[in-house]
Amino acid sequence: MSLMQLLLAGSSIASGTSITGIYSSLNVHDESGDILGIEVTISESYSGKYFVTFQASEGQPRIPVVSEANVNRNEITFHVNEKNGYQGLFRGEISSGQLKGHFEQG
Repeated sequence: MSLMQLLLAGSSIASGTSITGIYSSLNVHDESGDILGIEVTISESYSGKYFVTFQASEGQPRIPVVSEANVNRNEITFHVNEKNGYQGLFRGEISSGQLKGHFEQG
């Protein structure tokens, strides 16, 4: 189980009423130039359902994974099945423009 914290990149959260936005810890390593971190984009569809685009990078960005998310106020859960990478159920909470959470393997 790994804990992650992602910062909001942009200003999509309006007065705490919406959790949609881009949460990212992506950065470029000073010495190697590798791109490291995780980026999660949360969007809401016309049907009211939420979706997550999840992308991890350990040197080079991997192919993004899209999955449906369950949202309850500021809490979010979604599944990721990324080959050779993150897998399982992610449980997180959004507060003060940050997404904090962890993966439960499974």
